[in-house]
Order: sequence, then C-alpha cells, then structure tokens
Amino acid sequence: MKIYLTFDVEEWVLPEDYKVESNHNNNLEFADKGCMKLLDLLQKHEITSTFFITGYFAERKKELVKEIASCGHEVASHGYKHVSFSSLDKKGAEDSIFSSKHILSRMAGKQIKGFRAPNFSFSPEMFQALLKSGYRYDSSVHPAIVPGHYYNVRACLEPYYPLKDKKLIEIPLSVFPGLRMPLSWVWMRNIGTWLTAYGVSRNLKKRDAALYFHTWEFVQVPRVKGIPFYIRRNTGERFLRMFDKFISGFEDCEFGRLEEFVK
Repeated sequence: MKIYLTFDVEEWVLPEDYKVESNHNNNLEFADKGCMKLLDLLQKHEITSTFFITGYFAERKKELVKEIASCGHEVASHGYKHVSFSSLDKKGAEDSIFSSKHILSRMAGKQIKGFRAPNFSFSPEMFQALLKSGYRYDSSVHPAIVPGHYYNVRACLEPYYPLKDKKLIEIPLSVFPGLRMPLSWVWMRNIGTWLTAYGVSRNLKKRDAALYFHTWEFVQVPRVKGIPFYIRRNTGERFLRMFDKFISGFEDCEFGRLEEFVK
C-alpha cells in the first residue's frame, strides 16, 4: 500500500469564495512561496508527489511549473481557473479542461494524465469531457461529509471507473473509514497530525491513502475580515513542521504519484 500526497497549486480566491473584498484576491505569491518550501521538504524526505495546477497560475509562474516537473513530481491539471464547474456552462467547463491540459503539458514537457476539479465540483458531464480531452484519471471525488459543501456519503472509497468504457479511472481522496470524516488540509491543521496519521494507518490496512493540501497553506496567510479563522489557522512554518512530523511518522511506507495508477 502507498501514500499519495497531492497538492493544489492555485490563485488564492478565498476572499471571492466568501464574498468579501480584499487586495489579496487572486494572489499568486502565497501558492508560489509555499510551493518552494514544500519542494524542499519533499526533497528532504526523498519522496515525489502530484501537483494539481491551474492553467491561470501556470501561465504566470512558468518557471515554478518547470521546477516541479524537474524535481520528479507529477504535474496534473486543476482546470484553467479556480472556479467551480457548477458555475460554468458546458462549453466553459470543456474549455477549462482542455486549455489547462495544453498549457501544463507544454510547460512540464510531458503528457498530463490527471485532473482535479476546483472545489471537487465533479459531474458525469465532466468525466465525459476529461475522456474526450485525453486525461487518464481524475481525483475530484471526496467521499466525505462536509456540511455546507457536499455530502458524498455514498461515494466509493476505492478507485473505480466512472464511465462504462473504463478508459478513465477515478481516484477518490481518503477519509476516516466509517465516519467519512476528511483527513486532509484544514482538518489536519486544526485538529492535529494525530487524526490524519491514525486515519491513514486505518486506510493502509485495506487500501492506498490519498491526501490533498494546498501549497498556500505553507505560508502565513494574512487575516482577512470575513474569512473564518480556522481557514488560516496554523498556516506557514507551523504547518510545515506539522507536515514534516507527519511524513516522518510514515518513513517505512512508500509514497507515490497518482499517475502510477495508469502506467
């Protein structure tokens, strides 16, 4: 069994998501600087991971995308902009899926195999568009209960084929078995590494464990009125130390990239 660490690399749009005005909306530097710190940490532990990057971010941070790829990490798509697909029409969603793949493959110098929808806004139509655009896998299903966001209590915990032709594989994120409680980003930062570590250990008895985070979490996010405290709590160096501790606790385990599912 393996642990798959995945990171969303995107423009910081939380002010917009919470409908508050802020000079930090669409900030690229949080994700950029956090990514650099994270790359050093992953190199320290000699592990490679998967980075889901928006096309908008990639166009403005070309050298970072190239560095991620040169370090042996997988570059995957997170759409063109960090906008829920539910707010786009069919053509807008398809354009986001196709254009981001083209942009990222050009910068990374390799085929882009994976996709993750912004805000996990997946749909049957999205899966069809991914297949049409040549993606090999998707990781947009979070089989968890997140009040106010989604209720995926019936979603499968194991990788599966969302389409009948079985040409696209869905790799769902890991949750706490039974409770369907999330294990990744804000939950790890606010509850502590112990819950994530315990949940991962429980999963590894039956299946691989896939976790997700954002590179902006590894920088100290400023206080913005209207954005809940727990969103920015323990970001920056504190989370970097927490993450270092978490990885060290699984030093006997194998870490991997999601693209390994479709080799």
